[in-house]
Amino acid sequence: MTVCKLYAKQNRHRGNVRYNTTQGRKRLMKLLEADKLGSCPIDSVKLSDAKEWAPGMKEKGISYKTISNDKRSLKAAFYTAIQDDCIRKNPFDFQLYTVIEDDTEPKVPLTAEQEESLLCFMQNDSVYQK
Repeated sequence: MTVCKLYAKQNRHRGNVRYNTTQGRKRLMKLLEADKLGSCPIDSVKLSDAKEWAPGMKEKGISYKTISNDKRSLKAAFYTAIQDDCIRKNPFDFQLYTVIEDDTEPKVPLTAEQEESLLCFMQNDSVYQK
């Protein structure tokens, strides 16, 4: 069984999801099909292969949080393979920050002044006052 087939099997088992989850799954499947990792047999995927996959995704311009979500999905798929006795270890069981840097900019909350200005605008605007 290849990584793509394993991921598709995992998705079939968890079918009752929202539209955006379905779209994210399709996006990851396209990435796996285009990547050499997707065509590898699951028993030949090693920890080093999984750790090489993350920087490769980063080079393609994918954000840290998206790579983190994709890694979590693949980790869950490989746990399914472990439960089915196809493999013994999960190659995606590692901390992502040890492989690539988290370059996500932290969110900055509104100041009290900015919050008051926003609320005032919303109260006086014909669209947002509802």
